[in-house]
Amino acid sequence: MSDQPNGTIKYKSNKPNVNIGLIICLIIILYFVAVFCDFLFNKSSSFYEVDEGYTSSEFDGQYTALAIRSEVVVNSASSGYVNYFVGDQSPVYVGEQSYLIDTSGELSYRLNQAAQNQAILNENDLNLIEDSLYDFNTSFKINDYYEAYHFKYQIESQILDLVNSSIFENNDIRFTGSLQIYNSEYAGIAMHYIDQFENLTIDTFDASSFRKNTYNKQIIKSNDRVEAGSPVYKVITSEDWYLVIQINNPDAFRNLDVVSIQFLKDNITADANFEIITRGGNYYGVISLSKYMIRYASERYIQIAFKDDTYSGLKVPKSSVTSCTYLAIPEEFLSKGGNSSKDGFSVKTKLREGVETVSWKYPEIVKISEGICYVPFQNGEIFLGDILVQEDSDNEFTVGMTADVQGVYVNSSGNALFRFIDILGENNGYYIVRDDSVNGVSLFDQVYMNYKEAENVG
Repeated sequence: MSDQPNGTIKYKSNKPNVNIGLIICLIIILYFVAVFCDFLFNKSSSFYEVDEGYTSSEFDGQYTALAIRSEVVVNSASSGYVNYFVGDQSPVYVGEQSYLIDTSGELSYRLNQAAQNQAILNENDLNLIEDSLYDFNTSFKINDYYEAYHFKYQIESQILDLVNSSIFENNDIRFTGSLQIYNSEYAGIAMHYIDQFENLTIDTFDASSFRKNTYNKQIIKSNDRVEAGSPVYKVITSEDWYLVIQINNPDAFRNLDVVSIQFLKDNITADANFEIITRGGNYYGVISLSKYMIRYASERYIQIAFKDDTYSGLKVPKSSVTSCTYLAIPEEFLSKGGNSSKDGFSVKTKLREGVETVSWKYPEIVKISEGICYVPFQNGEIFLGDILVQEDSDNEFTVGMTADVQGVYVNSSGNALFRFIDILGENNGYYIVRDDSVNGVSLFDQVYMNYKEAENVG
């Protein structure tokens, strides 16, 4: 019988147990620690892609201007049907026959018959009507819908004037009714509408004068019946007139006494005197004009914009802009010489007492502006204290002037390169810079959003 026990004999292993899950967990933790440290100590740079832009105007936007003119309303001397000798927006003179009143209505009836029985508008008349239609079509805005009604009556009046004038010139109309012919007492521009603003002056307008929704324009047409003492037409007696605007930013206009404005209807521009006045706690800008009155005589409210100095160029963030210091050397010391076709400087060096030599140096010239060459420091070519000699002259210049030049850092294959900028203006946190500066920024350059980020970049 054997003394050894039956069964499997187990041996204790010396190999450690490997916990794969713990190892993976440690790797993940180490990864996040590395990412966090990289975030803290090596923050990634942010860039702005250079885009086109333009400087903003202090007077951005358009204004609805109230037109104030010297106007006199002519009231009819008798009741009846009116016909005009002077067309709408036409000159009229003192003593000139301006209108007639057909007290019986017979003339109006015969004019209507004549107009229906024959084609009496010539090519010139049709061209005038076409011009009016074109002007309305190009200037009409949907929010000025009330102008459509005014234009309807205005074009009807124009056609009637042309028709009646043609009939008088080409037909011998006989009638037995009573006609009263009246002469003008005023010289100026005749207008066949009234709007109750004829007596408005710079001293009498107020905020209610700008309420277009309550504005009422009454057009008086040929063959309309008028009553004695009621308006029949009006005369604008002076070429001098005013445009008044409501302004919310008086400081932007404070130091202006002359402005350049643009009439948005047809893009006409004009220079005019300007002043700010206050009324009822509100600020108004008064624009004084002495031309274009007749061009806009049929309008009480005129859309205008101010022409300000604006520039287009490239847009860079203000936070990107910094400055670098450069040697400043007069451009007249720059010339071609030595054994190179490049531009350089002639530098005088003292070897020993009484012995001098002249050598040519060709440093990097990063910018030339207003007669100054900008050269980097520590470029191994030109140093502070160097004496430059002007070619074909005894003039000398000791390098010592420096100048700070504004610019931005541009990302170039991971390197931060300084690029110059010439600032034209600004717009909402951005500078607008020239797009044609030598060694300047270009469209689509990647500019460091914060110039300090570029300082640690090699």
